[in-house]
Amino acid sequence: MTMRAIHLAGPLLWLALAVTAGCGGDAPTASSLAPVPEPKPAADFVVVVGERLSLESVRDDKSLDLRYKARYRVEQLIHGRHADPTIEFELYRHTDEPELSGFPHALLFLRRDGDRWLEALHYPVFRARQGGWAGCAPRTQYDAKRRAGRADARPDVFAEQASFTETRIWARSAEPVVSDDFRLHGDQVTCLTGTPVQALYEANKDALQSPEPSPAPSGGEVEAPVVPVVPVAPPAA
Repeated sequence: MTMRAIHLAGPLLWLALAVTAGCGGDAPTASSLAPVPEPKPAADFVVVVGERLSLESVRDDKSLDLRYKARYRVEQLIHGRHADPTIEFELYRHTDEPELSGFPHALLFLRRDGDRWLEALHYPVFRARQGGWAGCAPRTQYDAKRRAGRADARPDVFAEQASFTETRIWARSAEPVVSDDFRLHGDQVTCLTGTPVQALYEANKDALQSPEPSPAPSGGEVEAPVVPVVPVAPPAA
């Protein structure tokens, strides 16, 4: 081989090696070098079962809604990261008392907003027969649609009497009524069927992605109670 051939073979050999390496799985590609969007931190959202320690109204002249501040003891962490034994958050309501005042334990969907937590969604919950916690059947048509086929309620779920106080005045029943899922009398609601909290989380975790806090729903299908309900038969004479 002549000296000229050797000089030409050198660059060609290096080119061949570079092409061969580019065909391998270890070489970086343009797509692998592109920045990968960071997912939203788990710390931005949290879902817990909590026991109410305090719930008080807070004056807020900038809002037309009623503002409340709540503090709960964390009984079970369902989603996210929260090391403290308690958690504080805020919620807004248009009218009436907050539903949270009607029951001691709740499944809370909370979203971080700056240096505070805001409520996105909640359910009254009670101790479950198989351990852990369970929530009641849907109480509105809106909730029933969201949960259909994903978080259906079934009987014999609760380990204790699952009763709470209905704070929404319009939803109270002057006469005793009963359905497959509830027994209602005045402002007292007893849940006859329930759903484990993990299923409630799975059916509603999209609520965490909402960019705005969720005030109390109002009007139409969102507040329409699940029907039908049948008046309780009077006791036999």
